Amino acid sequence: MSQDAHLVLKLQAGDLEALGALYDLYRLPVYRAALAITRDPDAAEDILQETFLRLHQYIQRVNTSLPLGPWLYRIAVNLSYTWVTRRNRW
Repeated sequence: MSQDAHLVLKLQAGDLEALGALYDLYRLPVYRAALAITRDPDAAEDILQETFLRLHQYIQRVNTSLPLGPWLYRIAVNLSYTWVTRRNRW
């Protein structure tokens, strides 16, 4: 079992320390992806936080047989493009 799967299972069981461990593992790649798209450090930080809030919200849907990184990356990319679209409309 991968480290990701172990941490996801712990989080699914209600262990919030597992969320902190996942945050520590994926914080930089998620932040960098958001920053590359938004080009705004504050927005990238907000997207980072929202990505991990969504992880916590939808943890029961996460498939532990698949790697977590691409799932988090996709959430961050989608949130980033939504942010860019909204900014451009204003």
